[in-house]
Amino acid sequence: MPLCTATGIGPEGVAVAHHTSGGMTTMPADQVVVVGERRPRTAPDCTNPLVLTVGDAVVPRRVAHAIAEGREAAVRIASALRDGMHRG
Repeated sequence: MPLCTATGIGPEGVAVAHHTSGGMTTMPADQVVVVGERRPRTAPDCTNPLVLTVGDAVVPRRVAHAIAEGREAAVRIASALRDGMHRG
């Protein structure tokens, strides 16, 4: 919701404060995604070749770069799965 701030999350949904009116609303929600500061996180120590680090997990960047990296990761994973299925 534009011009709003989430102020709480509960069983009935997300409590939202409206900047323009000062009013409060509770919006039903199945899932809530919390966005924090844009900074890279340490990649998990994983030897699985199908686990790849992309986007802001590498370094903060623009969305187009993250999308391109995500697509490339999906192509690599699909290729590895396809190659693995042909061998097995």
